[in-house]
Amino acid sequence: MDEKRLKRWVLYFVLGVILLLVVFPPKNKVRNIEQVGFHMNSSDRLYFHNIRSFSYEREERSDWGADILEMEESWVADSTVGIHFTIIASWRREEAFLISQRSHFLEDTEFQFWIGNSIYPFDWSTANNEDHFELGAYLFNALIEEDSTAILVGGTSYPIFPDPRSKKANLTTLEDYFRLVGKYH
Repeated sequence: MDEKRLKRWVLYFVLGVILLLVVFPPKNKVRNIEQVGFHMNSSDRLYFHNIRSFSYEREERSDWGADILEMEESWVADSTVGIHFTIIASWRREEAFLISQRSHFLEDTEFQFWIGNSIYPFDWSTANNEDHFELGAYLFNALIEEDSTAILVGGTSYPIFPDPRSKKANLTTLEDYFRLVGKYH
């Protein structure tokens, strides 16, 4: 009788834990995403290389010792306002970089980003890897928290990502990048 009771209690306990995990699933948490870092951990690199990299168009650059990874859906047409993100993974140096690219419509135009409740100026002519990382981090946090984002050109605001498909692809690129460099789990 005691053995049956013990088995029953263990079964109830296991079912209770499973029920709690179903009702309250663990959430991905952003951790020190504002702290700039490009180093890839081996486990994150392997996960990306074996699972996530197949979602990207890959251009191998042997002269750089790196791969350029872009989602086709994230590209912005030349005639629209918007940006998209590209991952540059240097497998030899175990570093990954995030590069933001603007549409040709914005090339000769002065503009700023509206992210959350603040204006974020970004100068492509002087931007370095840290600047692209920070822009990606601000946008990633805003997209996760569903804050408002826009590109301000003169007195007009435009969506940063011109369509839902582009927005989803860029969010996926940002999530994959910050996971690759160990900033998002």
